[in-house]
Amino acid sequence: MSSSVPFDTLKFVETLEAGRQELTRKGDLRETELRLDAKIETAVRDLKIWLGSIMVVAVGVILTAIR
Repeated sequence: MSSSVPFDTLKFVETLEAGRQELTRKGDLRETELRLDAKIETAVRDLKIWLGSIMVVAVGVILTAIR
């Protein structure tokens, strides 16, 4: 089941780390911070979608098992 999961935890962590490094390197901290915020929002949105789909599958399995 984990091979079909669309959310990649390693990619999520790498995105956050890349954003932190980018924030450290750039002189224009505000612009970089806004880009980092957008990346984090995207990663969090993807995580919520992934968790939601897992919950839907779990409910389906439970309902099937009850029948």
